[in-house]
Amino acid sequence: PGPREGKSTIVLNLGWTFWELGNRLIMVDSDLRRPSLHRALRFPPHAGLVELLTGAASLEQVQRPIKQDFTFLPAGATKVADPGAILSAEKIRNFLDLVKDRADVVLFDSAPVLAVSDNLILASMVDDEMLTSYELDVTATRDEEIRGIAKVTMTLRPTFSIDFIK
Repeated sequence: PGPREGKSTIVLNLGWTFWELGNRLIMVDSDLRRPSLHRALRFPPHAGLVELLTGAASLEQVQRPIKQDFTFLPAGATKVADPGAILSAEKIRNFLDLVKDRADVVLFDSAPVLAVSDNLILASMVDDEMLTSYELDVTATRDEEIRGIAKVTMTLRPTFSIDFIK
């Protein structure tokens, strides 16, 4: 998936659904290049995942409560030299160990898969992953075909698949 394909919207809706079903939830904005969850949740930019993973802050300092048992962890300082190094396997493993007793579900909103490789490490560390994308439907009207005009209309419909990695 690329930018603006609905990943963050799906994470927000899944998070709300998991929470309404009685799960303790931590939602993490792990897109360290273009974080967006803080805007959707109406939080100003704030210290978050970057500071936690680099040891500059504790979980208690960076987490943002949304509701009882529903916590948001913003991306934090995203002007870092190498976001891929921050999302290393060891740091993600340490983070998951830290939150495993505090949440039933941890949702990560990550960077576009086709844009950066950060997600490969993250995907290898979680139980399940979901890929969102758009289905492309290309059509031309009969008149356009007859006149040989190469005008094409595209309709984008969100689609997704769920891969279970257990």
